[in-house]
Amino acid sequence: MPRLTTKLPTYRKHPSGQAIVKLNGVVHYLGKHGSRSSKVQYDRLVSQWLASNRSPTFGVPEDKKEITVVQIIREYRKWAESYYLDESGRQTSTLAGVATTMKRLRKCYGSEQAEDFTPLAFKDVVKRMVSEGLSVSTINASIARIKSMFRWAASEELISQATYDRLCTIRNEIPGKTKAKPRRVVQAVSDADIDATLPHLPAMVRDMVRLQRLTGARPGELCKLRVSEIKAVGDVLVYQPNNHKTKHHGKSRTIVIAGEAIDILKPYMTGESDYVFSSVKSMMQSLAERTAKRVTPLNAGNKPKADRKVNGSDKYREDSYRRAIKRGCEAAKITPWSPNQLRHAAAVDIQSTLGIEAVAAVLGHSKIDTSKIYAKHNLALAIEAAKAITGGKADAKA
Repeated sequence: MPRLTTKLPTYRKHPSGQAIVKLNGVVHYLGKHGSRSSKVQYDRLVSQWLASNRSPTFGVPEDKKEITVVQIIREYRKWAESYYLDESGRQTSTLAGVATTMKRLRKCYGSEQAEDFTPLAFKDVVKRMVSEGLSVSTINASIARIKSMFRWAASEELISQATYDRLCTIRNEIPGKTKAKPRRVVQAVSDADIDATLPHLPAMVRDMVRLQRLTGARPGELCKLRVSEIKAVGDVLVYQPNNHKTKHHGKSRTIVIAGEAIDILKPYMTGESDYVFSSVKSMMQSLAERTAKRVTPLNAGNKPKADRKVNGSDKYREDSYRRAIKRGCEAAKITPWSPNQLRHAAAVDIQSTLGIEAVAAVLGHSKIDTSKIYAKHNLALAIEAAKAITGGKADAKA
């Protein structure tokens, strides 16, 4: 592996008396050697070269650029790894989606010249994703990521603008007009399934499920719940997370915690950690419960250590939360459900009592259309409305 270096291209004197700098094999003439203007020109070119992340095509004439798709993918990944970060500096889930899409693209057309990646080649990639059995939403997300990569490449002058413009002619797959699988509709989990699962969950996860069912919070919002971000407003608690799904769109998120939800939350709002729910705390709770149920005398067999070490983190991870629920469902011998289905269940209740606008307010949607995805068609309400319109004389056979 070549050794990383911070060495800059050399400012040199040409036999003609001009100052030059060589970038990617191309000689750039800067003016009279030693002059102020030549040094300014040198600084400008080197700064642009560094801003391009030392691009192998910087300064190369368009007709001589030979960069492959895999090279663009490599450069784009470097940029994405430093761009898709949250406030704590951790990479976001977006990067995982980018990696999956680029893996498919690299497998099919990685060795092709980037300028030769045509709309027909793009369509072939889409066709392959359809044949893999991917859903419409997954394929459309991949299409957007590929376009985003080539847009970035055009802005870095790795490819021509015309190449990117041609790729923009590819449209998303349309449900009902494509052979791709339709988008999976997340259904609300029933209260009966929740009640059947709760006894098989660790105490903390049990309370997380109950709290999410009451508040309609996203799983990520629940796992990142911090004591410092919760404020008392009258007789309710208001949670305003600093990091949330739509923050990069300039939007805020407010979750109101009231009534029974406050009773569930309060016991966890103490301790050294700022995070309300912690996998370490959960494990300690489980171990304490096992010790309390122990029937073997303490003087027989292994006894709990005072300085017992427990693996885990100071906050619950979304995947750990999801797996804990899945294990609980398996223990209850019911079809597994996911944390997102709790959010949908909350939306159904809110819609039936307060309407679609209340769903948008509680779930944090800026558009009613988004809320309609979560709100289930209320048949009972439709029947009641129909009877009111017809004076209660609707014919059941009609």
